[in-house]
Amino acid sequence: MIPGNIRNKIIQDLSIVEVVSEYLPLTRKGNSYFGVCPFHDDKNPSMSVSDSVKMFNCFSCNTKGNVITFVAKYENISYDQATIKLAERIGLKISANTSKEALKQERLENIMNEAAKFYSFYLKNSDEGTEALKYLHDRGISDEIIEKFRIGLAPSLSDGLYQFLIKKGFSELDLIELGLVKQGENNKIHDIFRIRVMFPLASNNGKIVGFSGRIYTVSNQAKYINSNENVLFHKGEVLYNMHNAALFARQLDKIYLFEGFMDVIAAYRAGIKNGVATMGTALTKEHIASILSVTKNIVLCFDGDEAGIKAMRRSAKMLSSYNIIPEAVVLPNNQDPDEYIKEYGAKQLEAYLISKAKPVYYWLYKLAYDKVIKSDIASVEQFKHTVFEFINEINQETIIDYYLNQMANDLGIDINSLKKDFVNKIGKNSSVEVNNPTNQTNTVSQVQLAEVPITKAVRRAYQIIIKHCIYNHNKLNKYLAHTQDFFAGSGLVLEFSIIQAIETEVLINPKLLNTSKFAVHNISVLCSDEQFKEYIENIINDKFIDISNDDDFEQSLNLIIKFIKKVKTRDIKNRIIRGDDSAINDFTASKKDENNL
Repeated sequence: MIPGNIRNKIIQDLSIVEVVSEYLPLTRKGNSYFGVCPFHDDKNPSMSVSDSVKMFNCFSCNTKGNVITFVAKYENISYDQATIKLAERIGLKISANTSKEALKQERLENIMNEAAKFYSFYLKNSDEGTEALKYLHDRGISDEIIEKFRIGLAPSLSDGLYQFLIKKGFSELDLIELGLVKQGENNKIHDIFRIRVMFPLASNNGKIVGFSGRIYTVSNQAKYINSNENVLFHKGEVLYNMHNAALFARQLDKIYLFEGFMDVIAAYRAGIKNGVATMGTALTKEHIASILSVTKNIVLCFDGDEAGIKAMRRSAKMLSSYNIIPEAVVLPNNQDPDEYIKEYGAKQLEAYLISKAKPVYYWLYKLAYDKVIKSDIASVEQFKHTVFEFINEINQETIIDYYLNQMANDLGIDINSLKKDFVNKIGKNSSVEVNNPTNQTNTVSQVQLAEVPITKAVRRAYQIIIKHCIYNHNKLNKYLAHTQDFFAGSGLVLEFSIIQAIETEVLINPKLLNTSKFAVHNISVLCSDEQFKEYIENIINDKFIDISNDDDFEQSLNLIIKFIKKVKTRDIKNRIIRGDDSAINDFTASKKDENNL
């Protein structure tokens, strides 16, 4: 840990006005300076900066802090990293941590940085590089973009990178661990990447953690190969270009999520600088935490083919659990951004991405409707099935009703009939109302009668769980491990939302875990929503909830687990009532689990 006296010296010795003015224009008003806040969509200067109190404060979004806080938030780096960076301005050389793990990470990061330098140099200073540069220029990738994204070239020489790094004094074992080289026949070491244009992959703080190599000549090899996961590189955590995009995403309060890094580069050419991409993996909780640290406004930019639609649906479903409905954009004719630029130009791509962004469900519905043949019953049924599937994943009944009505109008069928069809085929026990003048026994309202009562004991157990989870992330993990496949039932939305928010904050602020600062930070974040304020404050101030009493936590967790199992059993019974034969086996299994408690 960096000593507190070092941090205090940095805060006291540096002029916060001088530092902040390097990031954005400030105007003096009285004893303070004012500027447009970069942490929300600020139209008028609402952020004050004062050297006398050594603080900045936005009167609109309530973001505040010292000079270290500002740099950390603005550059999307950790508090320790911002401290180290600012320390250099006053002549201090410090290290955030001198543990063996930290020293190893620093050593491995240096290796990856030197590898990137090698690839960059080879691209610009070799005969092979001349050919690769022509390939990049022909694709519209300028020298400015090559510099910005640190694009390089892996030579055809079997051990060019290996020899370079060994001469730099780096360990062969480290190079192997990072997936830059491997041992082949006769124990000979050779480079993993050869004859490929190299795209460095960086963490959120800009440190290079891996590479993606693309062929640029005619070859029967795979178009792309990526670094294997290693101690630095975890695909489920890395968003391509996040370290560059975070600033623009904060300023514009919007981020574009693309399918691949070449899409991000194409969008950058079109002036879209707040674009990121996953690295060949589905959207994860870690990805979402990174995005939510800068903005809640997300635009999904996926292809309109089957794979792209599935990815769009999967991402929308994940984000809906965070109460976020993203927008989406689908380019015409299944084009990717690079292909669109070739046909229409960069300015047109920028205009399209901005003007065509609509709620993701609009695009999911449109892409399904574009394929329907109204005269073909099978086609109509497939369309209904597709729409039923994705609206079944929506938590808001108004949106469900909207698309059911839209479908009824587009197909020219009775809305009440369509709603019955939706309930029967999906088995959704929602509040979708179906007129039933004949009072038949198998109606949606009667299916909903099989509810599990939420007792005072269950609600109290959740309050105990919440307070323990706020102060102890190990208990949060234990709770999540037992409830990870369970979604909030009716009547417990508030409790589930609070625990979900705590989980998000754990991902966003890992440095604060298990500290009083984490508890205070969580409370402030949760209480920024009026819906939570009184409820959270009552739990925090409840003297009868003792966070040191592990038995209380365990008993509450066991009660919640039993409640969850009962709710699952109820849902299975509802499926049986609707005629879902497969539910019978699920019911038998659930009863066995319940009896084993």
